[in-house]
Amino acid sequence: MMAIRIMIGAIASMLAACDLGIGSDPASGPPYPCQPGNVRTAAGCFVPHVGISIDGTTADWSTVEPVTVAAQCLAPPCEGRTPVAIRFAAGGRLDFDPTVILVEVAFDGAPPQSDPTQRVALALAASPARPAIGGVDRVIVASDGVHYEKNGFEITTPVFVKPYSFAFTPAGFEAAVQDDWLPHQGAALVSATIERFDGATWLPVAPIAPPLPVCWTSYESLGPRACEVPP
Repeated sequence: MMAIRIMIGAIASMLAACDLGIGSDPASGPPYPCQPGNVRTAAGCFVPHVGISIDGTTADWSTVEPVTVAAQCLAPPCEGRTPVAIRFAAGGRLDFDPTVILVEVAFDGAPPQSDPTQRVALALAASPARPAIGGVDRVIVASDGVHYEKNGFEITTPVFVKPYSFAFTPAGFEAAVQDDWLPHQGAALVSATIERFDGATWLPVAPIAPPLPVCWTSYESLGPRACEVPP
């Protein structure tokens, strides 16, 4: 009996010294830098929660640091049609998880607003922080109005339940998308581009590449390291 107790004690000591990943603290260990656009909080890396109105003015974005972005020119000419900076924020109920992801994009030229051969597209794709979830939602603004797509299919809703807000700004646009409409709540890969119609199809001119990882609310399934830069 004494031998069995000694063996059990030894095994318990060994297990106590090991991190088996079972019930361990996911926030343990040194934190790594946050992905661009995300800032560190006690819960991990998330975008700031700021009161912003989608109204075409950017003064309410003043406390949010812009992220300089790279764009890949896919359909020349790209001059004047290239995104140069992006800002992220979270909005919604302050007494609960944020319910809106907000995005502001600046271009090196004013985006088209009435040209039937050009349109603006904001894409929110599933994040690798949510590996079991896929798909991409897009807010598309063309000369005939604003459209919302899920995986390439347009979603039409009554005006009073539309899942987005959009407004052109002097340098680009700002938009908000309700978290409940996304198939990948809490995190996404975000990109934006101007698209050009070539007579047969819409071509992305110069999309943000690679898309930026964004976390805007601390859903338990994300973990606190979802928007940190891997070591």
